[in-house]
Amino acid sequence: MTILRALCGLTLGLLVFAGLLYLLVVVNIVQRLDDPELYRASFTETDAYNRIYDEVLVDAAVQDQTLDLLGGVGLETQEAIEVLRDVIPPAYLQEQVEANIDRFTGFLSHDLERLNLYLELKEPLDRVEAVVLDKAEQVITELEVEEPPTATTECTEDSLQSLAGDLANEFSGLSAGQLPESVPSLETLDQDCRRQEFDKWIDQVANSPQLDSQTARIIEDQKDDLRESFIEGDTRAFLEKAAAPLVSPVIDDSLEEIRQDLQLSDRLDLLAKLAEGSDDLTREDIDEQAEFLRDTVSTASGTGRMVALLVIIVGSLLLAAVYIPNPKGMLRWPGLTLLIGGGVCLVVGFVLNSVIPGRVGDAVTDFSSGTPTALIGLAGDLVESFARQFTAGFIPGAATVLVVGAVLFGASFFADRLWSIVRGAPIDRGMP
Repeated sequence: MTILRALCGLTLGLLVFAGLLYLLVVVNIVQRLDDPELYRASFTETDAYNRIYDEVLVDAAVQDQTLDLLGGVGLETQEAIEVLRDVIPPAYLQEQVEANIDRFTGFLSHDLERLNLYLELKEPLDRVEAVVLDKAEQVITELEVEEPPTATTECTEDSLQSLAGDLANEFSGLSAGQLPESVPSLETLDQDCRRQEFDKWIDQVANSPQLDSQTARIIEDQKDDLRESFIEGDTRAFLEKAAAPLVSPVIDDSLEEIRQDLQLSDRLDLLAKLAEGSDDLTREDIDEQAEFLRDTVSTASGTGRMVALLVIIVGSLLLAAVYIPNPKGMLRWPGLTLLIGGGVCLVVGFVLNSVIPGRVGDAVTDFSSGTPTALIGLAGDLVESFARQFTAGFIPGAATVLVVGAVLFGASFFADRLWSIVRGAPIDRGMP
């Protein structure tokens, strides 16, 4: 009978232990997957929204994509960050990210039928032209004007042609989205020369071989607007007048190219984009995997949780029943099982929370397949933070089990006395 009790006790203890491990560790992790606050906390903890501007979008590996977001206009790094923050404000970016978090967690919790992740880009794209042109105007306002070595030069064909070539070069750069770093001064010619020869000079600029037909046509169309600042010799104002009409087509072409890859209302479907960039993954595959994940989460936190809870309760009761009619054994062994199980789950939780996040973060940062370094670094930090969030929260459950187990185990030492009082019988001081 003693051997049978020991075998039954061991078997039931292992079942209860397995149930505790599943309930306190596995279910705790799975249940946290559909909590949007945990994802939001990770983005905040890693300073992800600022790092997207300061690190990812200025990475050399994504320079072409960033240039598209800037309307195809080349800017210095700091200027690019300022423009990007104006075009896509951090608050707007955070709003878009958190909306996708809600869609993902809503899908996992069966509030949404299909997983859809997307970015609404209409507002940012509508802001691009105005913001970039303002920045271009600011850059031109701060330009260095190359002063002539002498106050003025003679109003000759050569001097007119030389200045026309210099400005044609600047116009050509603007029409390609390149902002100048310096500009030759219009005051190389005196005011009388600039007034008398403007029409001839501007025609020389428009007919310069450095300009394509579209740029030449823009210069001709803007002739009247350019006249006053040219005559006054205000080099920066002259370039500002020419900049907007020259740069706007570059921005329009860049935005048109972006919009070709977007859905109706300028929506970027992230999952469709992921499937498009993969050789082995289709949108249907993503839907199947998402459905599998949702079913797994639902089963683990639903049916699996109830089964584990039932195993713990029934197993503990049966473990107590094995030692009937000994009240000491009926309390001690279930209590000891819960005490050890809760302690092990607590240790396992601490190990997972301290080891797993770093491991998965390193696994992401070690990944290399042409992905920009800054993006990998941010993704690694995010995944590490996610893992830390998901593996947390085990302490209350494990501590509760520990307390219950400790109470039962402690009560077992007084079980005979209590049982004797209840029965009104003498206390049996013998061992079970």
